[in-house]
Amino acid sequence: MAKSNTWTKEANRGRGGSGNMQQSKGEVTKRKDDVMSIEARAINVGEFAKARSAEINTLMKKVNVFKGGTGRRRSHQQLPRHMRRRASSHNVKRLPRRLRDQFAQEKDKVEAPQKDEAKARPKRSRRHRRRHSNLRQEFERRQRQHAWLETHLWHAKRFKMADLWGMRIPVQPSDKSARATYRAVAKHCLIQDISYHGVIEVKGPQDSVLEALSHLTSQQTGLTFGSKVYISGSHHGELTLYRKDKYPHSALCPVDFLWRALPSEEQEKQESRVERHLWIWVHPACYDTVLTEITDVCGQDTGIAVRGLKDDLVRFRLRGPLSHPILLDALQAADVVSMPTDSPSSSTSDETWWEKFYSKAENAQSHQEQQSTWQKLQAVQSSSELNPRCVMALTVRDPRILIPQKRTKVMVDPAKVKVPPSSSTSSSSFNCLSPLWDADVREAVKTTQVVQHLLNQERSKLLVPGTEPNLGRQESRIPVLLLHNPGVKGQGSRQGIMGYGTGWDVVLPGGWAMGFWIALIYRGARAGGVRESRSCSLQQGLPHFPEDSIDTEAGKAQAEMQRKEMERIQGRKPPAKRPNYAKLGIPSPFNLEWVKLVDDWRKEIENKQTNEHSNADSSVVVVRDHVKLQSLNAVMNHADRVAKNVKGRKELMERYKAEVVAVSGKGKSHKRCASGSEMELTPWKKLKTDDAEEVGSKELESKTDSLQQAAPYRGDTSSEDTDPLASVGLADPYMYVCVQLSLINKGAPGPNSVICLPSAADLTQLENNPHYGGPMEPVHKEYVLPRKPKKNNTKSADDEKTDETKGKIITDKLGVPNLEDINLVKFCARKVIGYLTNGVHALSTGKGYGVGYCCVLGLRELVRGKLKDRPAVVLVRDTKSLQYRFASINVQV
Repeated sequence: MAKSNTWTKEANRGRGGSGNMQQSKGEVTKRKDDVMSIEARAINVGEFAKARSAEINTLMKKVNVFKGGTGRRRSHQQLPRHMRRRASSHNVKRLPRRLRDQFAQEKDKVEAPQKDEAKARPKRSRRHRRRHSNLRQEFERRQRQHAWLETHLWHAKRFKMADLWGMRIPVQPSDKSARATYRAVAKHCLIQDISYHGVIEVKGPQDSVLEALSHLTSQQTGLTFGSKVYISGSHHGELTLYRKDKYPHSALCPVDFLWRALPSEEQEKQESRVERHLWIWVHPACYDTVLTEITDVCGQDTGIAVRGLKDDLVRFRLRGPLSHPILLDALQAADVVSMPTDSPSSSTSDETWWEKFYSKAENAQSHQEQQSTWQKLQAVQSSSELNPRCVMALTVRDPRILIPQKRTKVMVDPAKVKVPPSSSTSSSSFNCLSPLWDADVREAVKTTQVVQHLLNQERSKLLVPGTEPNLGRQESRIPVLLLHNPGVKGQGSRQGIMGYGTGWDVVLPGGWAMGFWIALIYRGARAGGVRESRSCSLQQGLPHFPEDSIDTEAGKAQAEMQRKEMERIQGRKPPAKRPNYAKLGIPSPFNLEWVKLVDDWRKEIENKQTNEHSNADSSVVVVRDHVKLQSLNAVMNHADRVAKNVKGRKELMERYKAEVVAVSGKGKSHKRCASGSEMELTPWKKLKTDDAEEVGSKELESKTDSLQQAAPYRGDTSSEDTDPLASVGLADPYMYVCVQLSLINKGAPGPNSVICLPSAADLTQLENNPHYGGPMEPVHKEYVLPRKPKKNNTKSADDEKTDETKGKIITDKLGVPNLEDINLVKFCARKVIGYLTNGVHALSTGKGYGVGYCCVLGLRELVRGKLKDRPAVVLVRDTKSLQYRFASINVQV
């Protein structure tokens, strides 16, 4: 057989021609050495089987033995293939008689454990699973890993849900609602369930609480817990917490807080020794950390009690001009006058919580004033007309009784709108007193809630459908707190619509979320999630936590999660559809290297300034000092040019002085500008001056030396090494400043866009042509993506050397270069000074808008190089584009 194969191969070779028969001795030797050229040898089948008889016997035993362990094949396996039927498994008579007994034994052995298991856990029908008690057990089981909101079931049917921060949180609606969200906030009402923000209650003497919490805050960042406007309980505030005595490093997160208002009798006492209650709302990304820090600073012997109220309170956020009329229609003040009971034998133990609480004359008086104030607010068209951050307490009726029969849209009634009296927006102490602060009241409100089934039964007994059922004393009374949120305070090219984002926050006791949620949805409120919250903050020009907090642990964790998600999406695309970020001049498209950017800037300027301040741990620090930020904003927008107008100078000085924190006594009262708006400086338009109101320059300089710009401008080479931000006081090179960018012409930036310095030619060209689009980044042709070698690669060594000389081969398949060999400042054609954490096309202004951070070292070069008599201008470039866009820059205060 081997000879026959050899003869066939030799014959086939002979057919190729005479040239194939003549082979050199070297080729023959090479073929003999090749393993693949050796002919196959024949084997003796008998000897081969005898040598492996043990293995074959073992294999046959394993094949013939089934799981029962009888050593035989199954009854079905013993039949010929043409006699095997699937129906024989159900009907034993389809088997031959000789195999029926064996089949019965096999069936008993297999079904025995299944019967025991079925007895232990019977099969449940859908009707059984849908019972209320069984559903509740199933829901509790599913919440062991990630907690649910009270409105989870409603959101799960209509929203995209995600596991975030240990909770199941609604992210975005299932429909495409980007523009619908903007319209809801600008013209209608947007509602969000933010109950995932946990509450921390601090209770103790006022002085002790303020002294303990002062270790976590700084008066330089603005109003703190001890501000006079907040400590009375008539307004709620927000601030940024830091780790104990670590300011300005180790920022934790921004928090909302509210003091419990004091009754009039306790206000007359010494406020320093009165026991106060403080609620602090914390984002779930850092709730445990903040709770640990507050517990640590309060200590053991201070008389301060700290506890978490994570599941005791519910909080809804309503934004938009219709949020006020919707709340006026949904929340109706309840009657808290004690009613006669149905049975004469009832005792005082049957008293409801509201009868006990409002039996005191002062509490009853507070409810009457709250009801009167709520009635006066009918004349207010929008909540933007009210005192910013005011607090309103109210005890309302059960919203399930007042719910409309079908979904409607509540609008402003023009007949009721008029100029509200001053008393309607006053911050009286009676308007802030609420029984919601009492834990016993919250528990009573939750446990005495009327079951929905009973409400439906009462509705079925009504003669006229749609009328309100009268439950009398059985009707629930719910205490609520309304916290006002101001929107955009000014109107201009950067700020958009005045009053955008204004609305109310509704704080409820636990267990009442669905009742109020359905009542508000049925009146025209549009539901939103986390994405809508971030979009609204961006349209307002405000950073959103934790995505836009680069110096917090929560912000870093969020950035890492976004990086992994972006890399996953990029990796799923085919290589031909992936942008080569190295060629586009984007060294870090997925992760923003804040520390490396500062290090590269220090290498850039170390030849000019060798005495740079060094940060020990090289951690990023975000500047939140209001005085420094106001001064920096004035320097960047050329405030000394505005100062030539006396009227504008006085306005600027009044706003500047109002921001300076004034500490007086133990109360630590603070004063700041009530409006909070900023000077609007339109770029590339000369500022008008009033010659009739000009005064001597020496007098002006003596009044506003702190606002004078100490930096020379482009063209002044006499003092190039001077620090233009010396008067501001930003000495740490690792400091970053939060900025708002508004594109001057067309274009819209995206997340992770780079912020660069414009060159002198760029500014000159923009000065000559206001519609100039911006420069272009040259393509970095030295970078190429790695290519997979072909299977039949016949390329010679010379060709491979030619490919290597074309450019550097990127080892990263996503098109990201190695950052260790790159200078982030000089990698692009324009010097990089920062990045955008988020960008969007602002629907309120019709222009591109973004929020980001710039390093202080880069801002020095920006101020030093900007044109005289012009505000500072930067260049912005998206991660997937080569086009630079001009943008005006404004410091976020």
